[in-house]
Amino acid sequence: MAGSNLSGLLRLGILGSLVMLCGDMLMLGRPVSGAQFSELGLDSMTLIADWRLLLGGLLGIPSAFLLWRAFGFNLQLLPSSDMAIFSSRAYRTMSVLAGLYHLLVPVPWLVQRSDGVQIRDPAIVLSTMEHLLSGLLLSAALALGLAGLVLIWLLLQGMSGLPRWLILLVPGVPMIAVSAADWIPAPLGGFIAPAWMNLGLLAFFTGLLVTSRRCY
Repeated sequence: MAGSNLSGLLRLGILGSLVMLCGDMLMLGRPVSGAQFSELGLDSMTLIADWRLLLGGLLGIPSAFLLWRAFGFNLQLLPSSDMAIFSSRAYRTMSVLAGLYHLLVPVPWLVQRSDGVQIRDPAIVLSTMEHLLSGLLLSAALALGLAGLVLIWLLLQGMSGLPRWLILLVPGVPMIAVSAADWIPAPLGGFIAPAWMNLGLLAFFTGLLVTSRRCY
């Protein structure tokens, strides 16, 4: 039963990663090289249609819920471990923060285009949103880093029964390689570069699902 529950959570993780990945590609994806995408970064949203920004941002809600559920996998592996509980809570905190960031990140660009909507002091709105988004991103990165360090320690200790090489797939580790996507040529680079975080999550949940089937 434990193995079945674990597989179900990991499948939710794969689905959540794919949903958020689709959102990133909707909001930012363009058929350019990774280097060309890096030149603009989030400013690429100025070239994206409103419906893509809205839909891509809204996908942050279901993806955050799916990932929040999926990051209970630690509790299936080590139900009595305080470290596993901490790691699970940190990952779930990251999921909520990432979902909020995903939902709100297109707002400044949509505000700048809102010709038909009267916004009082748009500069203040934009400045406030930038500070909020920076805070969400920093907090999510901190939660991800703490959770990842704990999970790496658990894998090194061999407490989960999973192979230690899974450290290479712990969220945050493969993201370092994928985030350096400037070398990827057009048209793939402009779609992979904005989705590096979710590609890392997808690799982690997929690798863990395949490996756990052999171990449990």
